[in-house]
Amino acid sequence: MASDKSQLASPLANLPPSVLAQYPAMPPPPGVIPDLTSPNHRGPELVVCGTVFLAVALLAFTCRVYAKVRIVHKYSWDDLTCLLGLIATIGFYTGFVWGGVKGPFGKHQWNVPVTDIMDHSWTIPSFIATPFGNLAFCLIKLSFLLFYYNMFWPMRWLRISVYISAALNVAFYTATFIPLFVFSVPKAGRTWFEQLISPEFFKNQRLAIPITAVGFGIDLFLFALPIRAVSKLQLPLRRKIGVITIFAMGLLVIEMSIGITCVCMPLIARMFSHHGFSTQKLRSWLTHSLKSSSHDDASSWQKMDPGRDSSNHDSERDLELHQPAATYVRPDDVKAPVYSNL
Repeated sequence: MASDKSQLASPLANLPPSVLAQYPAMPPPPGVIPDLTSPNHRGPELVVCGTVFLAVALLAFTCRVYAKVRIVHKYSWDDLTCLLGLIATIGFYTGFVWGGVKGPFGKHQWNVPVTDIMDHSWTIPSFIATPFGNLAFCLIKLSFLLFYYNMFWPMRWLRISVYISAALNVAFYTATFIPLFVFSVPKAGRTWFEQLISPEFFKNQRLAIPITAVGFGIDLFLFALPIRAVSKLQLPLRRKIGVITIFAMGLLVIEMSIGITCVCMPLIARMFSHHGFSTQKLRSWLTHSLKSSSHDDASSWQKMDPGRDSSNHDSERDLELHQPAATYVRPDDVKAPVYSNL
């Protein structure tokens, strides 16, 4: 497929824009008619979703920095890789927003005229997003591996697994980053569009499937690696399931901002634990809020219906007031291994 496109690339560069505007950038699937005049454009919607995810990632990283500086007072290599991964994610987001708002990002390519991909609103965002996205994936996955190393460092087999997988992760993404960057930069005397339709650039498309397949394989490994380690911890089954669930969210690294958020979650949990916030306290607060809301609704109903007997509600309220208050035990007062903070 890529070779067929590359053979058509040279004639396209010599056609006038009025003719190019009548051809889609990509052949449509069988039975689909291209819509080059008013296609469905999901670019703004994708930009909104990306903005929300990035905002959550920035908040999570801010909590991570707070926990490291004010609570843990100790830094590690995964802090650096997480920071660099966030910077790369912002770089990808910049190109993504540019192409989604000003360019044809968010449209099916068979609904995009060839003239649209000749414009800088397509070529430059594509150049920005592709290498930054590749770099972000590498750094975020490396952050997960370094976190596993710091968390389970007494386990020799896991340390060796992290060494090997981290080396393979860096080698793989470096080997793919270089050709993606080299084949995307216009050669001397070429425009961005000429480079985009050049045979060299179509080599990037040949890398798309193996990059995706290997990347997904790394995601599965990131999920499977800590399961055995967690199973050996002296934790209740419920706590083990909770820890594995946090690690399972690492599979969502397919979206860079979500990956940043997931790798920061253990330190966010540590921050909440340090300040006496727990799921037990959250449940108590929600229960109290719901009861208060129900009492307010009952009072409002009684004002609307003065003849309604309120003795039963008063007795229930008296019983609740005489119930002994639940005792909350701070996590810091319980002697448990460091893994209980997850």
